[in-house]
This record gives sequence, C-alpha cells and structure tokens, in this order.
Amino acid sequence: MRQFISHIQSQLRICFRDPAYMFTSILLPTGLYWFFAVPESKSAFAAKFMTGSFAAFAFFGIIFLQYSINTSQEKESAWSLYLKTLPIPQWMQIFSRLFTSLVLGSFACFLIYGASLLLTPSDLSFASFLKMVIYLMIGGLPFLMMGLVIGQAFKPRAVVPVSNFFHLMLSFAGGLWKPPEILPKALQPITPWLPTYHYGVLAWSVSSEEIQIEGKNILYLIAFGLIMAGLYYLQSRKQAIAD
Repeated sequence: MRQFISHIQSQLRICFRDPAYMFTSILLPTGLYWFFAVPESKSAFAAKFMTGSFAAFAFFGIIFLQYSINTSQEKESAWSLYLKTLPIPQWMQIFSRLFTSLVLGSFACFLIYGASLLLTPSDLSFASFLKMVIYLMIGGLPFLMMGLVIGQAFKPRAVVPVSNFFHLMLSFAGGLWKPPEILPKALQPITPWLPTYHYGVLAWSVSSEEIQIEGKNILYLIAFGLIMAGLYYLQSRKQAIAD
C-alpha cells in the first residue's frame, strides 16, 4: 500500500510541476467553455446542460490523453525501464495514474462549474455537481482502457496527433461541444453509436429531469470498456512474447 501511495504522489508531482501540461489539461477546457458554451447558456437549463457537456469533455480528455500519450512516451523512456526493474505490479502503475487523472479531472470540472455560476444563469446545486463528477469518474474508466490501447499502438512521435484527433473528433461528434440535436445532419445518425455520447448522458442526466440514464447507456460503456481491455490484453501478450 505504501508503494501505491508513493507512486500516486510521484505522478501528482510530475503533473503539477509541468505548467504546460496543467494549462492544456485543466485550464484549456475552461477557456473553451468560456468561448463556446457561455454564449449559448441563455437559460438555466441550457447553462446546466453545457456545464455537463464541457465537464464530460474535460474529464474525457484528461483520462484519455494522459493514458494514451504517457503510455506511448514511457515505452522508450529511461524512467519506464527503471520501473520494470522494481517489484511494482503493472496494475499499481495503471491505477496510480487513474487516481491522478481523477484528481486533475475533478479540478477541471470545478473550474468549469465556478465559471458557470459566475457567467451564466445556471442554478446547478453543488450537491448535483458532485453527483455529476462521481458519474464522470465511474463512466470514464472505458476511456482509460482506450488510452492504453492507443498508447501501445503508436510511437511517441505519432501518438500526440492521433490522440488529439480521437479526443476532438469523439468530443464533437458525441455532442460534448454542441447538443446532439443541433449537430450537422451527417453526424446525427452516428452520434448514438459513439461512447462519448453515452458518457455525456451521465452528465446531462444531472442537468435535467427529462434526461435519464438508461440501461443501454451503461451497457454501451461497459461493452466499450471490455473491448478496449481485450485489445490491451492482446497487445500486452504480444509485447511480452516480443520481449
């Protein structure tokens, strides 16, 4: 347990000592919310809906990008090679990074929530906001696995543009920037098949009684996570054979 806590502390230090990472991971989603969501938040319902959308966008980005980019970069780093010589199980490294992602994701959501209270007519209570954050924490686990798969599949030079492409494409097409109803007509039939749409429902359900979490939303995220976990297992077996 002491090793696990020490690994979490080292991951948090690495993140908080990197101003560029902190800006892009935590402050950038709030800036995008300010530019794109605040002008559209003309009513309490719209304000709460957009708060949920960009909170999901921020959480998804932090979990997915941290796992995809860091996993790829660490494959060739001296630090990663050093960790392999220590008696630290792989699950400890994965879940310590998950804890770091949850801390950073929650921080980004708090900034978006604060901006919504200051700049929009949102009446989202703090208790409802915490409920939303918990939903996003649990629902973000499939994107952890997706990040691991992308990180294993691509080299460090290619993983940044590839990860950003998936992040932005899935966020926009999944309705995290604009409500699914006003997306381009060519995208609307695709949106319900994207994991980010079902992830967004978790946040939107807190903003309105008319939007409810259904069994298909949960089952879709679970199925997506299991598929990604299976792919990561196959990648790990292949890498172990190669080593």
